[in-house]
Amino acid sequence: MKKNGFLSVMAALLTFAALSLAGCDNGGGGGTQTGGTTIEGMVRIPGGSFQMGNPDTSVGWGSERPVHTVTLNSTATGYRLPTEAQWEYAAKGGNGSPGNYTYSGSNNLNDVGWYDNNSNSMTHEVGKKSPNGLGLYDMSGNVFEWCWDWYGYDSYSSSAQNNPAGPVSGSSRVLRGGSRSRDASEARSVDRNFNSPYYRGIDYGFRLVRP
Repeated sequence: MKKNGFLSVMAALLTFAALSLAGCDNGGGGGTQTGGTTIEGMVRIPGGSFQMGNPDTSVGWGSERPVHTVTLNSTATGYRLPTEAQWEYAAKGGNGSPGNYTYSGSNNLNDVGWYDNNSNSMTHEVGKKSPNGLGLYDMSGNVFEWCWDWYGYDSYSSSAQNNPAGPVSGSSRVLRGGSRSRDASEARSVDRNFNSPYYRGIDYGFRLVRP
């Protein structure tokens, strides 16, 4: 996957749900229409373009680079984990987002997320902090969120630029967003983490996408 490029979402709308293994609801209320059916608690995200990744070489890790232009065409059906590219697109606010917030929706993590300095070492009900521009809550902090991709340190250099989905195999899956027990650096929208997909814990959760 390309972290520091422009991700162009050329296809159908993406719908993200805030579902967490921490046992929280999404806190957003309402729902979105898909094929005439209302899906409670989901947000419809129009496709578009954004700067993916971390252009600031003085902050973060080498795995957050280099810059590439990426095109994403979503044709899958049903519900699944988002790809790493889709997750970051949603975290940064989708099409038209300024794309320069450090965290999902703000440069002040206390406004939008729970992390080691404000969580009191506990996970929290989703929706108690401010949402990002798409109305999505807790994409920074609270619990790490699994992505579909296998993790590769240099996957931004080696992945295809169309529909990037990371390496074809691996031993660890990508995690994004940071958690209530980690510091602010891991809650950045561009930060990458990983673990074995067999691992489970109170700091791990997920969202679902329905293209």
